[in-house]
Amino acid sequence: MEPILKSIETKQVWYITGCTSGTGLALTEKLLSLGHKVSGTTRDLKKLQQLSIYKNDSFLGLQVNITNSLSVLDSIEKTIEHFGELTHVINNAGYGIVGAVEEVTEEEDRKLMDALYFGPLNVIRSVLPYFRSKKDGYIFNVSSISGIKGYPRFGNYSGAKFALVGLTESLAQDVAPFNIKVSCIILGYIATGFQNGNDYSKNLIPEYQSREIYGAIMKHVETTVTAGDPYKVADVIIENSIKSDGIPYNIFIGPLSTFSIAEAKINELTQQIESQKQRNSNSYNRKMRFSYIICLILVSFYFASVCFGSFLDKPALDDDLINQINSNKKSSWTAGRNQNFEGKTIGDAIGLMGTKKTPAPFKLTEDGEAVKDSIPTSFDSRTQWPNCIHPILNQEQCGSCWAFSSSEVLSDRICIASNGKTNPGALSPQNLVSCDVFGNDGCSGGIPQLAWEYMELHGLVTDSCYPYTAGNGTVYSCEKSCSDSESYTLHRAKPLTLKTCSSVQCIQENILAYGPIVGTMEVYSDFMNYQSGVYTYQSGSLLGGHAIKIVGWGFDETSQLNYWIVANSWGPDWGINGFFWISMETCSISSDASAAQARV
Repeated sequence: MEPILKSIETKQVWYITGCTSGTGLALTEKLLSLGHKVSGTTRDLKKLQQLSIYKNDSFLGLQVNITNSLSVLDSIEKTIEHFGELTHVINNAGYGIVGAVEEVTEEEDRKLMDALYFGPLNVIRSVLPYFRSKKDGYIFNVSSISGIKGYPRFGNYSGAKFALVGLTESLAQDVAPFNIKVSCIILGYIATGFQNGNDYSKNLIPEYQSREIYGAIMKHVETTVTAGDPYKVADVIIENSIKSDGIPYNIFIGPLSTFSIAEAKINELTQQIESQKQRNSNSYNRKMRFSYIICLILVSFYFASVCFGSFLDKPALDDDLINQINSNKKSSWTAGRNQNFEGKTIGDAIGLMGTKKTPAPFKLTEDGEAVKDSIPTSFDSRTQWPNCIHPILNQEQCGSCWAFSSSEVLSDRICIASNGKTNPGALSPQNLVSCDVFGNDGCSGGIPQLAWEYMELHGLVTDSCYPYTAGNGTVYSCEKSCSDSESYTLHRAKPLTLKTCSSVQCIQENILAYGPIVGTMEVYSDFMNYQSGVYTYQSGSLLGGHAIKIVGWGFDETSQLNYWIVANSWGPDWGINGFFWISMETCSISSDASAAQARV
């Protein structure tokens, strides 16, 4: 093993969860001794600070709650920012609950699944955009022999580990085209002290005798099985980390009993399959019925795909719908043929919908912005700060609305916060599209709140420094220099000021205090035909979520509707010179707005 390890010339950067004990600690120490760099996470930073690895210059210690997606995402970003690279991820953190399935409470089970399944899933989702962007990376998920064979009084733990094994195999096939290697580490009995760290359920039922049975099992294991060495486990993982031709879905590591258990499970399944073949052999009639059902399913799928395909091919502009809206005396808006959607299809329009659902941690409790005067009936940032509201842009055929709205709001707010003394002009949406890969996905969509986190941590350059190139749907890698002679100056959001609003009053107060805010809305097919007036949904299919810039509001006497004044990112030829009015009560536009203050 040692010659193989010494032959690793390219130094790696590892992200390891649960690095303070057992396999995680052994792997961290081994990697550091080989000259690699390690970012290690723990729930208990004080415990980590007491270890010698914490003082190593090649080690970055981070306190992370892996069950919190934002905490994980932040730690991945810090790792890459600190080391300039990330090559390997190992999901190692975990613990166990002892008890019969009936004994383990729902709360205990959910906590266990959060740590053993959803925690690793948070890490995977956070790192995949980066690995995909560079088309390389390794992910190791640490499971257990209990992930292929269930044991009494350990069912809930086994269930979580079974889930991780299945997830890993599917994930490996998902990401293989991106040259990302994924494997599940199936650990046998290793001398990590893990069994001593398990908790008993708080709901033990005397009839199950869980303490006695678990104690007997562990005593048998400890007296009959030689525990595996965690440092040898580390060697096997590192050996597989340099394979460029792929790695197996499952890597079994541990004493010989590990392999005996796996082989026994295979034999057990083989016997069950063979014994049931004859019993479950179908008669001719049953085969015919089954074939008939399959035919019905296939025909249904065929017609569904044909119908959906024809829907996507429909023109984005609909003359019949335009006439229907304009002939409706109760309609609060006027429809027409917008030039930039001429020749476009519904499928093209769906491609513009680039706003993903906001994760739960961003749904914060609101408070007021301490605006002294009462909220006016109407307000327009364009007249309040005429030199600070930047012109309408065009995202073209890319689902980058999240990047346009976020960069536009920050550029406006920088000018407003400085009383016009600092006006960078339009900031670069391309900067976000190409570089903000942690949770956001370029032309495939993003979350404005994550864009604000990026603008706080990294900042944006101007559009003239980093021009927009993703209009055709192609996203190029992140650039760290200007395309012209302009200096590479970063403009940032103010730390710890991100505000999420889900009410009209909160949005209004935030705009009055700081300027335009990023809003999100549901878009229906009739919206493509908007030209003027106060938009309300009238007819058509839901196309997706869209991010926009809310600049003000008003009240329409004719329709008696309160409306938002909104800047779109579909160019100045759409709507009211690129803007539109929309009822505050339609398309969920008042339910998810966000912005941070500008750093000036």
